[in-house]
Amino acid sequence: QSGASFRVHSEREDMYKAIQSEKWDYIILQGYSRELTHPVDYIDTATIPFLNKIVDSVYSNNPLTNILFYHTWGYENGFEEDSTVNTYDKMTDQIRYGYMYLGELFNAPVVPVGQVWRQVRESSDIDLYAPDRAHPSRNGSFLIATTFYNAIFSQSTARVYTKTIDSDTADVIKKVATEFITNH
Repeated sequence: QSGASFRVHSEREDMYKAIQSEKWDYIILQGYSRELTHPVDYIDTATIPFLNKIVDSVYSNNPLTNILFYHTWGYENGFEEDSTVNTYDKMTDQIRYGYMYLGELFNAPVVPVGQVWRQVRESSDIDLYAPDRAHPSRNGSFLIATTFYNAIFSQSTARVYTKTIDSDTADVIKKVATEFITNH
């Protein structure tokens, strides 16, 4: 459900039905973009109790499921209404800290999409954003998929082919994602 906090997700019966529908190998968890930009004491009360409920449901269904946290990126210009995250760098850093906190707390890997996004953004002129300047464009979606593939399978995506974006753009994204995951 787009724009939903872990609290809102924890109240969704359809999510629990989906969790119970199969013995999943992987389940990816993500809150809404700004949820993990808050300080740890806020996350501890506004997120953790609800995330515990979701994680418990996942492991009750299949204790062998691999939970991955989806570390997202900052909006192109940050969230301007909040001075602690009012730039891209501030927002991306806070999201990273929030997801790393969750990863440590739940002993679960964090897929660093936001860090790969940052590297592509800093090293090229590839536009990763949809027109709202917060969500991913096709280029951004390819970056997400490539990062997850590298993280899950520990394999390069160098030979992956796509018709959805320009091949030169895809090559840059694949190279950055593979190198980042390999080195981190």
